Amino acid sequence: MYRVGSLLFVVILLATSVLVACSHTAEWYADRAYELCNQGRFDEAMEECNRAIELDPNCAYAYANRARCYGMEKQFDPSIADCNRAIELDPELALAYSVRGRGYGDKGQYEQAFADCNRAIELDPDLAHIYMHGAGIYNLQAQYEQALVDCNRAIELDPELAVAFSSRGATYWYLGQFEQAIEDFNEAIHLAPAFAGAYNDRGNTYYRLGEYERAIDDYDEAIRLDPECVYAYYNRGATYAELGRETEALADFEKVITLTNDAQIIEWAEQHIEELSE
Repeated sequence: MYRVGSLLFVVILLATSVLVACSHTAEWYADRAYELCNQGRFDEAMEECNRAIELDPNCAYAYANRARCYGMEKQFDPSIADCNRAIELDPELALAYSVRGRGYGDKGQYEQAFADCNRAIELDPDLAHIYMHGAGIYNLQAQYEQALVDCNRAIELDPELAVAFSSRGATYWYLGQFEQAIEDFNEAIHLAPAFAGAYNDRGNTYYRLGEYERAIDDYDEAIRLDPECVYAYYNRGATYAELGRETEALADFEKVITLTNDAQIIEWAEQHIEELSE
């Protein structure tokens, strides 16, 4: 009886699990992707977006969130393509305009970038992401004070948006205000402990302060959280080189070349390898 009862219990559990799994809609996965993006967990968010699109190829919200993931991976053309699809499906989806605006900004197409951000604000003036993406565009143009205004507005609208604190930290970094940058990266990590990008950026800040061991600790954590974090390998390699740890630096720069197709980053890594091999 015990063995039969146990088998029945297992069957019930399995049936319940299948029922729960089947109950998830495309919107559920897209919502989950949105929250994962907010925590800087972009690889996981991408997986959830793909699940949503498999379930419903017309889920505009899933395309908009996948566009965010592509953008964070510096894949700007796929990001813009997903935004175009999202807007085709839902012409009033503010997030899609906001993300596309950031994509245009990254490509240096600033007029289109601000046009999209302005359209996003018209559609949803209280969406924190619009201001965060606007800040990113201002940073690209070295308009750091305006970027701070937008970051502050994003944080005012959503005080738990980790990526907004990370964005403001980056702005402080550009301004040379490294202690304030560290405070914002600390808050981003507090809100999203698995946010590899925040560790990488805080590591960059420690590097600028000459605190190389602390920088390496942060790059280590970024790589632990995201083993394909190209920038963390590159930055750790540069820090090892600064410390004269040439073998470790070479290993990191060689790893960079295996992880990315970005011609500029590959060129920089190869230059470091050549210098270290002399």
